[in-house]
Amino acid sequence: MAVNSAVLQLVAAVSSLTFVLVTGVRGLLGLGPAIFLTASGVTAVPAGRLMDRFGRTPVMSFGFVAAAIGCSLTALATRTGSTVTLIAGFVLVGASSGISLLIRTAAGDMYPPERRARGISYVLFGSVFGAILGPTVFSPLFAGKDVEADSLTVPWLAAGGIALVALLLVQFVRPDPKRIAELLGSRDDAGPPVAAAPLSELLRRPGVRPAMLAALASFGVMVSVMNLSGYVVVEHHHHNQDSIFPIIGAHVFGMSSRRRALR
Repeated sequence: MAVNSAVLQLVAAVSSLTFVLVTGVRGLLGLGPAIFLTASGVTAVPAGRLMDRFGRTPVMSFGFVAAAIGCSLTALATRTGSTVTLIAGFVLVGASSGISLLIRTAAGDMYPPERRARGISYVLFGSVFGAILGPTVFSPLFAGKDVEADSLTVPWLAAGGIALVALLLVQFVRPDPKRIAELLGSRDDAGPPVAAAPLSELLRRPGVRPAMLAALASFGVMVSVMNLSGYVVVEHHHHNQDSIFPIIGAHVFGMSSRRRALR
């Protein structure tokens, strides 16, 4: 979660700027973040199903591999000016984020039901470390530099490198969290597990649709602020580009601390 949070800060800070500098079209300012977020949302459901079938660790590992490849492709696009390469990179980075957010599922697997919410909050609190990691890693890479496309190459490569660190860490989670959940369930005398309700049934339950609409609205406001602050707030008002990372870091710190308190 810390690595995902750090990469998210880079995406929020410079994805709009990266897209404009590579494509040369200012009118497409919001398209870069839109590609990233759409890929993240589309990936989440199939990734969850794959986690149920094959376990948590293999899918999480694939997610961090996708992050490393996506960041590398984005870095390549900043050198070659290839829009196709850039879009492919953003799609992979977005998909990896959708998978990384499911780490909280693995956290829930590792706790009995009465402690599950607290266990998930501990893992989510890792995002706070990402809020510290992001400015520490990325701010020095932008300090004192004119923001051009090729100046973004090294930061994107650095993001790919820390994704590989996360990939390594995931391999040390033994046994697979899905197996831990099965072992915890075997100690439960409540009987055999109940089959999960289909998505169509969940959507018909009272309160689900209003909750989804509220989440969509709040998330839309959040991402508009995060993804446009790097260009509109910092660049447009002539601040140094490295100033964006403490701003995004403060946002992630507050968001993660609030989630942990709610849990």
